[in-house]
Amino acid sequence: MTSPRMERIDKSLIINGAMAFAQEKPSGTVALTTSMAYGHLDQWMARYTGTITTPTVEREDLGVGFKITERYNMKFSGNHSASSTFEFQQRIESIFAGDFAGKQCSIMMEVFTESLNTLTGSIAVPVASDDHSSMQTTTSLGAKVIGTLGSWQTVKFENFTVPSDAHKGLLVNFIASNPTVTGSTKLLKIRKVTLIIGSSAPSEFVWAGRNWADELHLCRIYYEKSHDLNTLITAVTTNGCVALRSASSTLTHAVFFKTTKRITPNTTFYNTNTGASGTAWDSSASASIALYAALNSTNGYVASGSGFTAGNQVLWNWVSNARL
Repeated sequence: MTSPRMERIDKSLIINGAMAFAQEKPSGTVALTTSMAYGHLDQWMARYTGTITTPTVEREDLGVGFKITERYNMKFSGNHSASSTFEFQQRIESIFAGDFAGKQCSIMMEVFTESLNTLTGSIAVPVASDDHSSMQTTTSLGAKVIGTLGSWQTVKFENFTVPSDAHKGLLVNFIASNPTVTGSTKLLKIRKVTLIIGSSAPSEFVWAGRNWADELHLCRIYYEKSHDLNTLITAVTTNGCVALRSASSTLTHAVFFKTTKRITPNTTFYNTNTGASGTAWDSSASASIALYAALNSTNGYVASGSGFTAGNQVLWNWVSNARL
């Protein structure tokens, strides 16, 4: 059930730089904590520091009528105290980062902010390959002052060298701050993030040279769900679910991923009738029955369980997580 990885990164090292995909939380806000965490937009982690009342992050969808590279953004919100920050980062796998090792590179993004007028960038390499729990010395990319508040501004970090040992992976990190801001709830929005080889950033956004399907494919290397893209993973829904009739009291069924994962993922099942994790729904008996992933691999899993009834219809959704 395994196969070699054949993906490569064209032009931009950042995945989901246009903020188009948010499989785990396609709509609504996610409460931020002071710990860096996933849970919102694909491939992005975020947190806050200092004192921020009701800090949240979400994918904002401006809807039809916008160019695809401007329709979505990563939106932060919260009531700031002085010296508080929003921080966001992307962990980049060694298989991709190695192509950028030792190269002069540039980062470009667009920022909309109502208060946090300074954006500081940095990059770092993990001590062990693809293990971002321990990082080597961080390389600062400097601080950029956002001159105009309340409108979209282009921010560039140019002419920096990616460490020569980036074949172990790379961490790209940004901190938005303002040491004096206080007061009411303020917004920070990020879009069009790109990291390319070259001493100067391009005048126009480079969405990795990839089409929509290729960008989603890269996101699914790390996180894939059975649900429709814009359906919450805990939703009570049969959209995209696995549906079959049990052949006996013991269920065994192979499911194959759309995209090969970077490592064997953690797979979680979601009940189509309750949205709860860990069970499948026997719609014939109106009962929830425990299900687990056996023979888990980078290409799929075998769903197994007991206590089923032969001939009954069984349904479940699933999420497989192989994030860095």
